[in-house]
Amino acid sequence: MKESKMNLKLTSVESVKVSAKENVVDILFDGGIAGKLTFLEENIFRYDVDPKGVFAPYATPRDEAHTAKIQQHPDESDAYTKPSARVLWQEDKFVVLCGDTSITWDKATAKMSVCIHGRIVLEEAEPLQIAEGEMIQILEKEPGENFYGGGTQNGRFVHTGKKIQIVNESAWMDGGVASPNPFYYTTNGYGVLYNTFSDGTYDFGEENQELVKVVHKESKLSAYYFLTGKTCGRELVQELLQGYYHVTGNPLFLPEYGFYEGHLNCYNRDAWSAESGDKAWNVKGDASYDSEGVTHYESGMATGYRLPEGAHSESLNGEGPHVRTENYPDSVDTPYEYSARAVLDQYVKHDMPLGYFLPNDGYGGGYGQNGYYVQGGVNEDGSSTPERIEAVDANVENFARFTEYANSKGVASGLWTESNLAPDSNNDTYWHLLRDFQKEVTKGGATTLKTDVAWVGPGYSFQLNGVKTAYDIVTTSENFRPNIISLDGWAGSQRFNSVWSGDQTGGNWEYIRFHIPTYIGSSLSGNPNIGSDMDGIFGGRPLIATRDYQWKSFTPQMLNMDGWGTYMKSPFTFGDPYTGINRMYMKMKAQLMPYIYTCAAAASNIDTGNSDTGLPMVRAMFLEYPKDEYAYSRQMQYQFMLGKNILVAPIYCDVAGDEMGNDVRNHIYLPNEEDIWVDYLTGEKYQGGQVLNNFKAPLWKLPVFVKEGAILPMYEENNTPDQVDRKNRIVEFWPHGYSEFSTYEDDGKYILNQTEEHEEYGTIDHVSYGNYVSTKYISDVKEDVAVLTAEQSCGTYEGYESERNTTFIVHLSEKPKVILAKNGENDLSVREIETKEAFDTVSLESGEAVYFYDATPKLHTYATVEETKLKEMTEHVTQSPKLYVRFAPTDAAKESQSVEIRGYVNTFVKSEERENPALEAPVLHVLEDKKTPTSIWFEWTKTEGADSYEMLVDGNFYTMGDALTYLHDELEYHSKHTYCVRSRNMDGYSKWSEEIEVETLLDPWRNEVGALGTVTFAGDDEAGALRYATDHSFKGMFFCVEDVVNGPIPFIYDFGAVYELDKFEYYPRDNYGSGSVQKMNIYSSLDSKNWKLEWNGAEEEEWTYNKDLEVEENAKTVSLDGVSARYLKLVVVKSIRNWFAAHELPVYKKDGAKPFAVGSTNKNETVAEGDYTNMKNYLGTSVKDGSNFVDQIQKRCGDINMNGVYDVYDYAYTMFNLDGGTKQTGEVSGSISLVADTDTVKAGETVTFAVQAQNVENLNAFGKVLNYDPAKLEFVSVEQSDVVGSMENLTVNKRYEDNTAYVNLAFANRGDKKLYNGSDKLAVITMKALADLNTAEEMECEGIWLIGPGFDQV
Repeated sequence: MKESKMNLKLTSVESVKVSAKENVVDILFDGGIAGKLTFLEENIFRYDVDPKGVFAPYATPRDEAHTAKIQQHPDESDAYTKPSARVLWQEDKFVVLCGDTSITWDKATAKMSVCIHGRIVLEEAEPLQIAEGEMIQILEKEPGENFYGGGTQNGRFVHTGKKIQIVNESAWMDGGVASPNPFYYTTNGYGVLYNTFSDGTYDFGEENQELVKVVHKESKLSAYYFLTGKTCGRELVQELLQGYYHVTGNPLFLPEYGFYEGHLNCYNRDAWSAESGDKAWNVKGDASYDSEGVTHYESGMATGYRLPEGAHSESLNGEGPHVRTENYPDSVDTPYEYSARAVLDQYVKHDMPLGYFLPNDGYGGGYGQNGYYVQGGVNEDGSSTPERIEAVDANVENFARFTEYANSKGVASGLWTESNLAPDSNNDTYWHLLRDFQKEVTKGGATTLKTDVAWVGPGYSFQLNGVKTAYDIVTTSENFRPNIISLDGWAGSQRFNSVWSGDQTGGNWEYIRFHIPTYIGSSLSGNPNIGSDMDGIFGGRPLIATRDYQWKSFTPQMLNMDGWGTYMKSPFTFGDPYTGINRMYMKMKAQLMPYIYTCAAAASNIDTGNSDTGLPMVRAMFLEYPKDEYAYSRQMQYQFMLGKNILVAPIYCDVAGDEMGNDVRNHIYLPNEEDIWVDYLTGEKYQGGQVLNNFKAPLWKLPVFVKEGAILPMYEENNTPDQVDRKNRIVEFWPHGYSEFSTYEDDGKYILNQTEEHEEYGTIDHVSYGNYVSTKYISDVKEDVAVLTAEQSCGTYEGYESERNTTFIVHLSEKPKVILAKNGENDLSVREIETKEAFDTVSLESGEAVYFYDATPKLHTYATVEETKLKEMTEHVTQSPKLYVRFAPTDAAKESQSVEIRGYVNTFVKSEERENPALEAPVLHVLEDKKTPTSIWFEWTKTEGADSYEMLVDGNFYTMGDALTYLHDELEYHSKHTYCVRSRNMDGYSKWSEEIEVETLLDPWRNEVGALGTVTFAGDDEAGALRYATDHSFKGMFFCVEDVVNGPIPFIYDFGAVYELDKFEYYPRDNYGSGSVQKMNIYSSLDSKNWKLEWNGAEEEEWTYNKDLEVEENAKTVSLDGVSARYLKLVVVKSIRNWFAAHELPVYKKDGAKPFAVGSTNKNETVAEGDYTNMKNYLGTSVKDGSNFVDQIQKRCGDINMNGVYDVYDYAYTMFNLDGGTKQTGEVSGSISLVADTDTVKAGETVTFAVQAQNVENLNAFGKVLNYDPAKLEFVSVEQSDVVGSMENLTVNKRYEDNTAYVNLAFANRGDKKLYNGSDKLAVITMKALADLNTAEEMECEGIWLIGPGFDQV
């Protein structure tokens, strides 16, 4: 009975009854299997099926010490309404009703379906299956149904037609999973949260496009189901996410400073010098990018490093230790210039926004050097001695002094940690690495924490428990909102931490590319607080860093993970123009903070008055355009909305970039033909409902748009929240029709966590962010009158000052006729100011308002005097006209403020929508030499009088600007596409050019065989998964940080069959650093036992790399022409740090080459009778037989052991595989030798050699090439014993003209024959002596080969 319960598919339903708790329904399936249905709300229910009949309230943690729960409170909590259910017993089904929700089980099949408002949203295609260690739920997939969720699925946001892993792979590149979430939802109206910490796989139609298949490695089902009757994508997602948050908790509302950039590094470990060291760090600040800059050198950079005498040590405060310093070198000093304070000073010097600064207390860093390399001090009970605690306290005080300094600059502090929460009980731990998190918070002032491996471990319940512990300590010790940054999260962790995407290598376009859909997808998965390293923790280069700063300034979190890259990770590293561009975008973000903070509040499921409660900050396009089918597609993975008003289209690839990175962006989709979109940086206008291509994106410019009607509340220029004077409020309007936006304002840091202890649950958090102020801004345009209003503010919070100085910035086309202003109902005296400088400095008396009209505003770059290159780039950039209006101060809590603009004009000049016969149609050409398997380049002739061009691309309307070329990329291999082009000017458009059909090139990986079979590699691949080596993508990277050279550790391919090979390619890591291979040996094999060296890297020229080129351009190619193999082995002979890194390791077969089986000399996919015939024709041949062997055996891969002789080992691969192949198993053992019947023999006499087995087991073939001197011996015969009668005698004798000879002894079973076991005489070889001789000297009697059914050989 137990076995049936653990390997079952529900077959029928016996009863469904409401239990004593009226919101709970008990279900009994056939075989006594119990189920339970619990309604938490009418549209949220929990469903459990457990063959053991145990309905555990919480998921089983990976470790029983883990107490944190996926749920934010118990199911019986009063936070749920727990509505009553009722059951209808019908002839063929049971129906459970709860409000508008109905759940039906078919009595005969036990299949479940779920309806809301009478519409089926979920339907099982097969009954639930529960096996040993596995639960399988298979659902119907509806046409057009899209799937989202699954956590941080790198490089993906919509999963329709794909399979995703709910596994913490700690794989941080494209296709990997870093923070999985066992939660998904669909546009059909349901979502599911699996209440488990077990691994899972969700297949949304990859294996079967009509089915959804969910698998979790757990022998039960426990899941929460969320339902919505909404069909609008925005409202649907909103309700499903709110349901998910109702169960698992609202996302953490970050402190305001958490949305500014953070800087992280170690500061208490290494030595520094201005002259020399292990690594040079060059910083150029606001000097030119081609200047020398300032260089300092760092030594150490690893756990366990000890400062040498005379070194300059880094520190937090420019101060050395004073407690237990006996191991601290006497001559070491701590200059201020190498302190964390000095780095913070650089941010201030370069006028850079910065929110928080995290010294790393792990990786040998600590946050002080007191107790430097002192050990011991642990009492018998595991507690620490007073001396040990004294060192900890001194280091906490050191950290507190840094916090005080950082706070004085408006910057928060915290720790980047991999250590334990409190002093451990290990006597071997060095005292300077000990920590006490409680004291760090209460005395050190830490409010930010980045949790690393020791905190989150393998993820799952380990991570959830770690971050909850930290969260509870911070929020119950201080009323200061924590900024906890973590990885490897799970369902429920969103209420404690933001998600960091992991360690990656920057300096390449791929780093930006895959992060865009990652941010969108994580946000859709209930993790709206997401961030990543600026240009990666490793590698990096100026162009990528600047493009990364640009787009991430419109995302939640930005982290400078300093100390591991090829350069200092800071915004001021590369000099002018890069420093100034980075500053410009971070200041944009700082100014937009009232808008961003309001969006963040909504993402934390707080009602801000904007009808977007629960929606993330980074929004998939369909969330704002739910009626647009195109907005749901993967075509939208490289753009997003920040809130409802800002569209961001990052620069993520090089299309037509010059040396400085001036480029264009293709495929920017501006939705809704009724909308007018405005370039945020220039004010240029674009009609909605089109795809922009060739959009000019010089280095300084990110494609960012707002739609007309947008309202953006702002701060004045600032670098930290503490710099902001909230008395001065700025609101920017793009008036169009009617629109409104409400701001959410609080002190940016308050939290109250009133915890409650629950016997079974543990600590329940009851969180409040306190009071807040809401202000609604309205833009209302009727004909030529625009009325812009700041309504009376509602609410308060501690420290709130309601008197406000208000400035409106209004976008328009020409100077208005009349401007009227009011404070409340009181008209203000309005006067014009002649210059912007005067407007900014004018003092207003009560009852006054002023305005300034700027016809040609300049782009505000915040460039310093020294940053001449940025000025040159932008000096000719002007923006569309702006009207600035400032009101006299008023009490915003008591009075509204409004401006009425009469004669408001905001024109959008559109060209005529008619054919213009004066314009000729361009002639369209394909650039064949630039065509690739995934892209097609076009150019067309210039049309006289044309202003711009348009294309129909596969029937879709694209605008091309004034460019004469276009790159259509991200296409399927070998796919067909249609194109035509026309020209346009203000008077209309030309005829379309003749349509052409173009096909992309063949799949570039079509001949790649490395991914067909398996790869064997015994090294560690935690730093970069092995699968990235053969995934046909340059997005991920395989990385082994073990010594693969001195081991060595081979990398072995098994193609699964023999192929005629063409070449091998090595694609190095993209920063060409550690692990980049310089020399490599390559071997081929047919059996994985006998290897031939094909490329002797030790003797070839060392591989070098041009760091200015992309990975693909630095590939190293090794010709394998003439090589046929099933196996290929790579052995690294020399690499940087002896590690092994690669973006791709492809092996290619010859074009048209077909796979064939080892043992098939006719090159068939399976060994066949013809191979047997060919074998018999050439038995015993060798290289001395010339073409008979070379052409018929060797070139046909018959010489498997590559010894130049066709022998029994080679025959075995043919014989064993005939007639369907052997089914026998077992490893061969024992020995076989030749036993002569006499020690000496005279000329003319015969001698016999018994082939004698000794303790042989599992023998399927035996034999050996027995060389003899034909001048002394003559072959007579070989006779087979009955004990091996099933074997075929394949022995031949060969004599050659060079007076050499051998008996090629060979016996082998054909197909599936019984193995030999025993100690018997297997055969007799008879030879005739041609001279007197000693038999032992003429024939080698030992070492006869024994071959088992698996081709193992003794």
